[in-house]
Amino acid sequence: MQTHHEVETGFFRRREPMSFMLMLAFVSIALTFLGFILVVLVLSYHKKTAWNVGKMPTIFWLSSLCILCSSFTLEQAGKFLKTDNFLAYRRMLLGTLALGVTFIVLQMIGWAEMQSAKIYLRGGFLSAFLYIVSGFHILHVLGGLVFLGWRMVVSYQKRAYLDAYIYNINPPNQLKFKLLTRYWHFIGAVWIGLFLFMLFMGFTTF
Repeated sequence: MQTHHEVETGFFRRREPMSFMLMLAFVSIALTFLGFILVVLVLSYHKKTAWNVGKMPTIFWLSSLCILCSSFTLEQAGKFLKTDNFLAYRRMLLGTLALGVTFIVLQMIGWAEMQSAKIYLRGGFLSAFLYIVSGFHILHVLGGLVFLGWRMVVSYQKRAYLDAYIYNINPPNQLKFKLLTRYWHFIGAVWIGLFLFMLFMGFTTF
């Protein structure tokens, strides 16, 4: 029989609701993208289609670099926030926001290049896979950008040191930033995983 302490520290320990909901969202997102991957693997196997017929724009390399850099700048923002360096925090937060927007712009440019190369959504399941996963991922990045933008607005509203300090020592506000950071890193990791998967399976760039 479990003791009260074991229940509190074991699998059934009490979790912070927002963290738990975010964890469920991660599971849902991961399963969705995994489903896309499994579908295209099965179709590729049954149709005996070589993966090297899949093509993606070279600019996706640059967009992948942007999403990686944005995780770094957001991590730096968190470090500056912990040391009450609010000016550097705002700069890193702005950098993260700019890199996130740049990522989406580069993805859209990649879509335009695919259209120019006559690679269309209905051009086959491999091209459809690329459009769908990149588009679905952009939606999740946009969600992160909304919260980053909100955090950016608040940080400039509370530019005075005392206002910024009082706001950021508030535990709920600290938790919100922590969850935002986790979400952004997760979404970045999802794209990098998809990109590496396509490279590993033989997608070529043009």
